[in-house]
Amino acid sequence: MPDHGRPPEPGDLIWVRRRPWRVRSTTVGVGLHRVAVVSPGRPFADRTFLMPADTWTHEDARRTQDVSPRRAVAWLAACVARAHPAFTPATIVRANSTLLPYQLEPALVVLAGARRVLIADAVGLGKTVQAVLIVAELLARRPDARVLILVPAPLLAQWTEELAQRFSLTARSADAATFRQLRADQAYLSSPWNSAGIWLASPDFLKQPHVLKEVPNTSWDALVVDEAHTMAGDSYRRAAAHALALAARHVVLLTATPHDGDEVRFRRLLSIGAQGRADPLTVFRRTRLSRRRPDRRLHLRPSVAVCRALAAVDQFASAATRSAARSTGAENHIQALHLICTIFRKRVLSSSAAFAASVERRLAIVEQQSHSASPGSSEAWAQLALFESDDMPGDEARALEASTGVPAGRELAWLRRLHHLASVGSRTDLKLARLSTLLRRANEPAIVFTEYRDSLQAAAIALGSARPVALLHGSLPPTEQRRAIRAFVEGHTSCWPPTWQARD
Repeated sequence: MPDHGRPPEPGDLIWVRRRPWRVRSTTVGVGLHRVAVVSPGRPFADRTFLMPADTWTHEDARRTQDVSPRRAVAWLAACVARAHPAFTPATIVRANSTLLPYQLEPALVVLAGARRVLIADAVGLGKTVQAVLIVAELLARRPDARVLILVPAPLLAQWTEELAQRFSLTARSADAATFRQLRADQAYLSSPWNSAGIWLASPDFLKQPHVLKEVPNTSWDALVVDEAHTMAGDSYRRAAAHALALAARHVVLLTATPHDGDEVRFRRLLSIGAQGRADPLTVFRRTRLSRRRPDRRLHLRPSVAVCRALAAVDQFASAATRSAARSTGAENHIQALHLICTIFRKRVLSSSAAFAASVERRLAIVEQQSHSASPGSSEAWAQLALFESDDMPGDEARALEASTGVPAGRELAWLRRLHHLASVGSRTDLKLARLSTLLRRANEPAIVFTEYRDSLQAAAIALGSARPVALLHGSLPPTEQRRAIRAFVEGHTSCWPPTWQARD
């Protein structure tokens, strides 16, 4: 019978229009009540009903129905088949993939009450599958749960595909277009972030102050952080991830490289989402048991060009620091200058091409600032495509944009000298020459990793005449990434994709 008494309360399971709904919120009016509901089995299926215009009944108030004994037994058998102990993930029955026993352990730990979990398995052991299993199980037990997955922008499509293929889960990407559509469909002033289901977001999108400010303070049922080692720096990205993790009921960190040799960064990684010292972190670390190939380290002495470039960077740092010390806001200027020189040193040690690219970016910024009416503003040059050729890790791009307090003419003279040294070094890069020699002698496929995309492009140019090259980096569209991987696996690579040639 319809319930014409009190309006339904949040958490009630009610029946409206012959379908079950879980009540999310109730707004009581004069003779008319607005009830926001979500479908238990369909995330993002939000509706709003007006009571008593829409009649409703409690789950317990549904009328009984006479059925045959055979149908009753079948219904009971189905209930028994779906029943499971409290700490057993039932979603493995519906998984569209074969799960190995060790891949169940993180989900079991989370169901047993662990709040923070770090999955640091080696590459290829299924960290994504283990995280998706946790998400699927939490949504199965609480259909109105809210899950946020922080994923680097190039991996958003891969995660969407994994969620859909493995467990038939639908996820929404946190971007301006999605929010615009949700605001049009939802009640006035309601936040799209409060919608139940799975959200996929890039850390670089969420770290923006105006975006992070819009995220409600309500707890996420689960926060998954992919490539968690990128959150270990002292950056806005890490601050945003930590703030969201502090309020989450469960935090799952994924990384294949938890420790890169920097103890400070490692401690920052372990402390993401920690609510004090009494908040433990359960760590899973597995490696392959197959026979490992012998490691061979090659020690190369820095070339004369590299030594000259490093010495010039040190000289630039000393001279510019003395000049910045006499400027207004000297402390901030000196700190910005030290960051810029640190970036230059790292780039020199990566490749002369990467060093040249960074100096070119700084040159363009300083030249544009020197011609601007307000040297401290970034409006004129912010639209320039200065960083299209490389993904600047952490906040390196922000550091290169900073003002140093050094007179523009003096800094430009130093930067032009550094650029000349970088150009000379790129003509005879001993590291790339040695790499080319090694790969000419090898008779099997090889994979070359670089920290900077500029170094990767320089390696592709150096190796182009030695052997086929497949070029892959995170900013390639997903279709081109898959095409490059297929070209490498099939062994008929021909410098794919050819877009790197535009920079040569």
